[in-house]
Amino acid sequence: MKEEERIAQIFSVQKKSNIPQVSKETLRTFHSYLSKNLSFPFGAKYRKESFPSDEISDVKITDLLGIDKYEVEVVYGLICEGRVGRRKIQAPLAMITVSQEGKNEQLVKDYRTWFANYR
Repeated sequence: MKEEERIAQIFSVQKKSNIPQVSKETLRTFHSYLSKNLSFPFGAKYRKESFPSDEISDVKITDLLGIDKYEVEVVYGLICEGRVGRRKIQAPLAMITVSQEGKNEQLVKDYRTWFANYR
C-alpha cells in the first residue's frame, strides 16, 4: 500500500485528494491513530534546526505527549518525549527519523509526509 493510501485510511477517506489539511482537529485524529499503533521506546535521530547548523542527536523516544498536556499548534504538530543520554527532551514528531526499519518507521514516516505536504 502506498503512503498516501495509508494516510487516507487514517482519516477514513477513499481518495488521496480528500486527505485533510493539517489542523488542530486533524492532528488529534493522527495522534489517536499513532497512540494506538506506535510501540515505545524506539531509537531515532532528532534533527534540531538551530542556527548556525542543524544538530542531529541520537534519541530514545519514550512516548507521544498526551494531546491534553499541551496546546496543539499547527506549526509544530505532535510532540514526542524522549531521552538524549540522561537528558529528557520534548520534540516535534516531524523532526524525528526512526532508526530501525519496521512498523514505527512507517508510521512516523507517514505522519511526516502528511505534516509536510498538507499544510
